[in-house]
Amino acid sequence: MTKEELLARLNDIEWDDFEVKEASGGIPKSMWETVGAFSNTAGGWIVLGIRETKVKSVSTYEITGIEKAEKMEQDIISTLRSKRYASCKLKT
Repeated sequence: MTKEELLARLNDIEWDDFEVKEASGGIPKSMWETVGAFSNTAGGWIVLGIRETKVKSVSTYEITGIEKAEKMEQDIISTLRSKRYASCKLKT
């Protein structure tokens, strides 16, 4: 996804295949719920390091970034490949 595509998604009104999560304290627990939901549909994008704030159904976004991105990526991949998480092999 390019920067322009990301910005277009953030400015779109509604989507069912795109989710942002802050992740400043590590992998958010709510991410796994989203992974499960996307696994049961046509898939989707999860973008970490973005805080969403809603005021009267209007969302604003702030890029917060993430620390130790490579470690977080490896932790996510390890969890997705774990037999404890998924009953079948997932493509990552």
